[in-house]
Amino acid sequence: MQAFTAGALAVLVGYASSVAIVWQGLQAVGATTTQAAIALAALSAGQGALSLWLSLKHKTPLLFAWSTPGAALLVASGTADFSTALGAFLFAALLGLILALIQGLSWVMHLIPLPLASALLAAVLLRLAIDSLAKGLQEAMIWPVLSLWFGFFLVRRIWPSATIFIVLFMVILWSWWFDEKALLTAESVRGLDQHIGLSMIAGFNQAWTWPSFDWSVIIGLGLPLFLVTLTS
Repeated sequence: MQAFTAGALAVLVGYASSVAIVWQGLQAVGATTTQAAIALAALSAGQGALSLWLSLKHKTPLLFAWSTPGAALLVASGTADFSTALGAFLFAALLGLILALIQGLSWVMHLIPLPLASALLAAVLLRLAIDSLAKGLQEAMIWPVLSLWFGFFLVRRIWPSATIFIVLFMVILWSWWFDEKALLTAESVRGLDQHIGLSMIAGFNQAWTWPSFDWSVIIGLGLPLFLVTLTS
């Protein structure tokens, strides 16, 4: 039971702390709401299946996760064509597979100095943090955002291991309050309540997109996505 709880907590913390960034990143590269929902479902199912299969095969707890800095890079990329973004995703995945499968290439990971890697990740996350702060300082959101910041820093000093869960609980309470007060518009929640489940499956054929390869997007998005994922 202790191992099960530890695994469940690891998944919950990793998922809840970054799923909104992944959603925004998919939409930032041109995915429709249905396409983003299908992609998020595929990511979740793929992580679960790979984690379960490899953990059972190797008798070692292995947990797959997406790259949060990579998702933040998508938010800042400005690529509006989902088809070419898919081509860039496949290019980044191919580079990762080559690095993992060909013996003797592990030295590549050590070519990027740690301070430079940290600076790269900080630059990717900085714009996202600034944009989030700007949106959070709007009149309707200022008190929820300030309470979350205060709660985060306070709980982190008192009970560090529970910080994410306390903040998540506060987010749920604020969401419930906004819903009760009808302060959330239908447009703001449309993506998560109309396109997950049977409606998502029904629209799968219409949402299917074949990847296309544009070298400018591959170099401008695929290569940085691979580097950010590697360094993170």
